[in-house]
Amino acid sequence: MKPHEAKATNAKSILESGKKPLGWKPEPGLVRIPGEREKLFRELSKIPGRTPLVEIQGIPGNNKLFAKMECANRPTGSHYDRIYPVLLHAIERIGVNPQGFTLVENSSGNATPAFGWFARKLGYETIAFLPAELTEARRRLTSEQCDKVVLANEDGHGWGVFGAANAMKEALQKNREERKARPEQKRLYCVNHSQVTESLGPMETMAREIEKQLRGKKPDFFLGVAGNGTILYGLGKALKKKFGKMKVIAVETTERPVLYQIKYPGKYEKEYGKEPASVEDMKGKGFFAPGTGALGIDFPHLRSAAGIIDRAMLISREETEKAAGELKAKGHEVGHTSAMSYAAARKLAKERKNAAILIIFYDNMDRY
Repeated sequence: MKPHEAKATNAKSILESGKKPLGWKPEPGLVRIPGEREKLFRELSKIPGRTPLVEIQGIPGNNKLFAKMECANRPTGSHYDRIYPVLLHAIERIGVNPQGFTLVENSSGNATPAFGWFARKLGYETIAFLPAELTEARRRLTSEQCDKVVLANEDGHGWGVFGAANAMKEALQKNREERKARPEQKRLYCVNHSQVTESLGPMETMAREIEKQLRGKKPDFFLGVAGNGTILYGLGKALKKKFGKMKVIAVETTERPVLYQIKYPGKYEKEYGKEPASVEDMKGKGFFAPGTGALGIDFPHLRSAAGIIDRAMLISREETEKAAGELKAKGHEVGHTSAMSYAAARKLAKERKNAAILIIFYDNMDRY
């Protein structure tokens, strides 16, 4: 493992290390999933993917801009539709099942609709832990798919995804204690989409789709929002293998420059004349562009992304909102994360000529 790469866990490594998630010891060796259930997993895995790649017109400098429409994924409209069939299959291989486990997840509200939808199809009860500041739209979309939604308490748990993660940890600990008195009670198990290596596999699938859809064209740049690092690192690394000269550029909001600080220590302070906001500084503030960067959480894929990116760009709220308006006029009512990528691509296009630029449209505006 290279120095810049953070260690993520997977189902096999849990078994080999002897770790016991939630005080539970997995079966020795991987569990064989019955044939009918394997068939169900195969059917579920065929639902997402094969999303369109569209060219966005009106880019300066004779540059070409392509957007991979992950917002068109089925059934819930984000790249997480690709991820959860894989993750749920992986946890069943180590013995998790609907009879003994309730699945939990924390998120900025983008992952949890897909989490709830696929888990429900497999017979699981689900609990989603969300930030206190989340918009009503994101709460509603998660509530439609998950059996229970728990909002973090900002004062007790903290701000943003950091707070949601703390609320989930509190629930996991409570479940451990309760099961000492009532061992028949279901265990809570965190699927942990942002921390495991299995999340990266679907990014390789997306890279193969993009390569085929480009029809021989070679992208010069891939601009990916930092987020928890899954797309930026997973897709960025896969695309670099296919297109060796392609540059990977990370995009973040100026409000939460997590990867920017890792890539350029001290640069933010010099450019903006102040230190970046901390989790404590953000208390009481709205959660603009959730999914574009989470303070207070050490995401392994985000740290690994620091080793493959060639540049990091910061985009302001004003630039993002302007970009969202431009995209709406072009017929793309996508969310802030997608608009931020587009704003960064427009900036890059003013610096370059005759380049092919790739971005992701992560989700639609209905989540904001």
